[in-house]
Amino acid sequence: MTERAQSLPPREWRDVLRQWQAQAQASGELDATEAQWLLAQALGLSHAGLYARLREPIDATALDRAEALWRRRLAGEPFAYLTGEQEFYGRPFQVTPAVLIPRADTECLLEAALARWPPQREGCVVDAGTGSGALAISFALERPTAVVWAVDLSPAALAVAAANARRLGAPIGFWRGSWLTALDAAAVDLIVANPPYIASDDPHLPALDRGGEPTSALVSADDGFGDLQLLIDQARMVLRPGGWLLLEHGWTQAPAVRARLAAAGYQQIGSSTDLGGHERVSFGCVAAP
Repeated sequence: MTERAQSLPPREWRDVLRQWQAQAQASGELDATEAQWLLAQALGLSHAGLYARLREPIDATALDRAEALWRRRLAGEPFAYLTGEQEFYGRPFQVTPAVLIPRADTECLLEAALARWPPQREGCVVDAGTGSGALAISFALERPTAVVWAVDLSPAALAVAAANARRLGAPIGFWRGSWLTALDAAAVDLIVANPPYIASDDPHLPALDRGGEPTSALVSADDGFGDLQLLIDQARMVLRPGGWLLLEHGWTQAPAVRARLAAAGYQQIGSSTDLGGHERVSFGCVAAP
């Protein structure tokens, strides 16, 4: 070994971070800040704690663990699955590949529901296809006088939602079943749902599949309208007079969803926009007597 090689300093964590940031930039898809968060995650550090250790020599075992995590991100695995957490409406929700990752656009569905439920109102609210429980838990915490039920067909998803409810202190109940079939008739005042609404031939689907989110939470029959129509039909059987159904859907689907709501006899039909200004949520209510 030459004298020059012997004088080289050991490799530091900042070298790893620089390499990851360069790879993120070269990918054209990843945010360089993800490299910082994932390195901190791999080392069991806070963001501030990572920066305090960037000039320390690397540990081979820790490096193997960190690089395994980073390779999964480069391969397209969602950031939230790697960290095990996603923020929704200002609260941290645990997520696993058993559930869809909560999106910021879905917050407009929650806000549309909250706007139809004044504080202190009592009654029954259902989140159909709850997944991580983000909608049900957020609604229960924002409107604590409501009785909130979370429904999902997947036992694994219900386990994630129940764990989130316990951790965040949301007193909600859980039903296992397909959409609204598990509920009693004429017992619900408001239903929210973010069902699958992507067509099986959608050109964006391969990229979503690579992310590892459950296909059953993404793809629906009838060009993406199959589950939306099921909820429109089933909700009529369980909503009390004056009760609301609010559905998230694709950004081009609002006119068709409104038409389907009208055909099923709903009233006060309308749509709300997401953060990008697209009609993302459509709604209607059952006629009051």
